Amino acid sequence: MRKILIIIGCVITFLIVLVMSNPAIVFGLAPWKSQKIIYRHRLDQQHRIEFQMQDVGALGYNRRIVEIKPFLFFHLTEEIDTSNIDKNEWLQVDEEINEIEFKGA
Repeated sequence: MRKILIIIGCVITFLIVLVMSNPAIVFGLAPWKSQKIIYRHRLDQQHRIEFQMQDVGALGYNRRIVEIKPFLFFHLTEEIDTSNIDKNEWLQVDEEINEIEFKGA
């Protein structure tokens, strides 16, 4: 009976710590943040291609280039290879956003 109470206490303590702490710290999840808008679609300015980075702590940063498509109240993201895009549909803008807030950027 005593072992069962100890196990239940440990599980409850773990759940409280899990709920009270930041999920990004517990699970290592960090959001992707836009650093630069590389291209904007000529017909729809909200449709764009962005360079994004994700902070993974001591391991540095993950990097990706994605196409952002507006859809109702959401933005659909899809990784894209910029060497294969049709340059007639896209306008190169190179707008710095710097959501990670690097100094000097």
